[in-house]
Amino acid sequence: MKKSVAAAAFAALLTLTGCETPMAQPGAGANPYDVEFITNAEQIIMFDRAEGELARTQAQSAEVRNFALDLVRQADEVDARIKPVAAQLGIALPDVLRYDLRVRLSHMRYQQGLDFDATYIDDQIASHVESLRMLEAMPASGASEPLKAIAAQSVAIITRNTARLKALQRKMMLAGPSNRVALRAGARAGLAGEPSRAGGG
Repeated sequence: MKKSVAAAAFAALLTLTGCETPMAQPGAGANPYDVEFITNAEQIIMFDRAEGELARTQAQSAEVRNFALDLVRQADEVDARIKPVAAQLGIALPDVLRYDLRVRLSHMRYQQGLDFDATYIDDQIASHVESLRMLEAMPASGASEPLKAIAAQSVAIITRNTARLKALQRKMMLAGPSNRVALRAGARAGLAGEPSRAGGG
């Protein structure tokens, strides 16, 4: 069986850059496909939780904040399904984000308001597309049936999330550059404690 295209591409990238991915630690006789899936899934879960925490205080759009909250809830639910399977298989979960996700998270910490919103949406669309490729490759892999079931359940969620993210992205694009500049100025005025008035008086 071949590994997923996304996983193979990422492995090649790590080889070129000399980076190492914190892997789930397999038990005796653990299936390598199970280790790969659990590692990738837990990395995404940790990343979504961390990025969601940033969105609580740095996002301007209530829709972005609500999406981030929903995503963290979904990550918690998937994590709750993965952990007992990992324990049964004797696989210890990774507890450190891989290098590229740490870089992305560090970049997000410097974003505020609408800039954060746009970067968060773009980042999550890319992450969801990558996740969907991994999940859709699971049925043909040699992974254990419980993990294949988790992947199958997650496909519909990832698909809905991607559609929701793209709708948010289109909404921001339709706002236009001039409106976004005005919104940024309003946000800065609000943060500085300046009153915002439509007219004088």
